[in-house]
Amino acid sequence: MQSKSSVLDKKFWAICLVLGQFIVIISSFLWKENGRHSVNGSVLVFFSTLFLAIGMVGLFYVLKPKMPIYSRLGFLYGMYGIFGGVGFAFEGLYSSALNISDTIGLEAFKSFPTQMNLVLYWSGPAFPLTFLILGIVYIRVKVVKWWVGVMLSLGGITFPISRILRNEWIAHLNDVILFIPLCIIAYQFWNDAE
Repeated sequence: MQSKSSVLDKKFWAICLVLGQFIVIISSFLWKENGRHSVNGSVLVFFSTLFLAIGMVGLFYVLKPKMPIYSRLGFLYGMYGIFGGVGFAFEGLYSSALNISDTIGLEAFKSFPTQMNLVLYWSGPAFPLTFLILGIVYIRVKVVKWWVGVMLSLGGITFPISRILRNEWIAHLNDVILFIPLCIIAYQFWNDAE
């Protein structure tokens, strides 16, 4: 029998996964013409990462019994990606709010290459790689049906493509590709809590 706190945790993870990715979907509609986030889009990215961070706790918690080391190290790497997303949100926020160059990160890289790599450029791939690997692991340990794991991994693959190309329609497609498996996993959390 589950404790009341674990039931509430699963429901909370479910809500955060759905809400976090839904906010990502909305934020992509607020890109500027050059494919960068507007002030409002950056604020939404900030809040989406907040909810996705909480949801990620659940994504890795379910792996603790079968993969105790990966569940901890994968979570750490995933949070590195989440914090990178926060860094990009602030970059977009300040570059739009202060009307400074959209290449602020590239300009800063010239003066502070190590720091910019650690905070932005190395953490950037951590978010999609987390979903790519998590989808494979979920299939392997049978946490979800195989096609849900494939969609999660596919979302991890298409995320950097959509953000590097800065194509709004590819970004919308990627956002939905990730939204579907996260909703299914959230549904499992919610029902498991019942």
